[in-house]
Amino acid sequence: MKYSFRLLCFAFFGLIIFSCTNSKKEQAPKDEEYINPRQSETMQRTNTDTLAVLYNVQKYLNFLKNNQVDSAMTMLYEASGDTVVPASDKTKEQVLQTLKNFPVLDYEILTLNMYDERNTEVRYNVKYFEKTDNDPRQNTIQCVLNPRRVGYYWFLTVPPITYDLSASGANND
Repeated sequence: MKYSFRLLCFAFFGLIIFSCTNSKKEQAPKDEEYINPRQSETMQRTNTDTLAVLYNVQKYLNFLKNNQVDSAMTMLYEASGDTVVPASDKTKEQVLQTLKNFPVLDYEILTLNMYDERNTEVRYNVKYFEKTDNDPRQNTIQCVLNPRRVGYYWFLTVPPITYDLSASGANND
C-alpha cells in the first residue's frame, strides 16, 4: 500500500512537471514566429537604395532651402496603385500653402524607415524662422515624405493630405 501511494505521488508530480515543460515548448515557437507586419521579406534593401532615397530627399529640401520652389515641386509625385504619377495641381497647391506658412530656412533628416518598395517613410524637421535664446516659441515642424520605388528608381511621394488648412479656419493672410 505504501509502495502504491509513493508510485502514485511520483506519477502525479511527474505528470505536473511534464505538462509544464510541454506548455513552455509550445509557447516558445509563437514568440519566435512573430514577424513585424510592415517588414517585407521580398524587398532586398541595399546601401544603394538608402543612398538614393537620402539623395532625393536632400536635393528636394535643398531646393526649398534655396527658394527654388518650382524645382522642388517637380520632384513630388503621388502614389497611384503600383505606380507613381506627378503630383496634381491640387497637391502642389497644398504643399505651396504649407511652404508659405512654414518656409524652409534649414532642415534635419530624422529617420528613414524602409519597410518595402511601397511603404517607406522619411521624417524630417524644418526650421521656419530664426529665434533668440530667450524665445519660447517652437520654430520647427516635423514633415513626412513617402519615397516609393518603381522599377529601379525612387520617387518622392507626398502622403495623402488629411486636412485642408484653408478649411480649418486658419487665417491665410
